[in-house]
Amino acid sequence: MGAITGFSSAPLGVSEKVWLSYNGTYFTEGYPWNFVLRDILQFDTSLDQALSRIENANRTCSIF
Repeated sequence: MGAITGFSSAPLGVSEKVWLSYNGTYFTEGYPWNFVLRDILQFDTSLDQALSRIENANRTCSIF
């Protein structure tokens, strides 16, 4: 189960936004974006942890 929006008790809030002008490479293998958001809500306790998770994720799409 993933997430597309939510908030945690940390308190952190997340949602998604599509990057329509993305000109990079797309990957079919990696960390699906809805799992990235879910894991932020479940495991991260600060904005720095959440940003680090986003920056280091081997994502499969151009959603940010």
